[in-house]
Amino acid sequence: MKSRAFTWLLGFGTPMAAIILAFPFYNRLEPNILGYPFVYGWFFIWILLTAACMMLAFRIDPYNKPEATAAAEKRLEQVLKELPELEKKLLAGSKEGGES
Repeated sequence: MKSRAFTWLLGFGTPMAAIILAFPFYNRLEPNILGYPFVYGWFFIWILLTAACMMLAFRIDPYNKPEATAAAEKRLEQVLKELPELEKKLLAGSKEGGES
């Protein structure tokens, strides 16, 4: 199983660090961006960059590769085939437990 740590760090950690941890660095009134304080520009830019980070994280996530999707679909088919048997076993077990 491949690690998803880098994907989580890129998709969630980078925007969170830029907004929360970098607060002392961007919390200022000057320079103005289109007449608004710098902090508003920072937030607006990071709204767009967060979407870009999430898209990039989705693309590099090892679980979103075609091989992983095919393996998941194959496993789902196996589970769906086994489901009626499992249901019968569960029902039989609950009937036996209820009689005593």
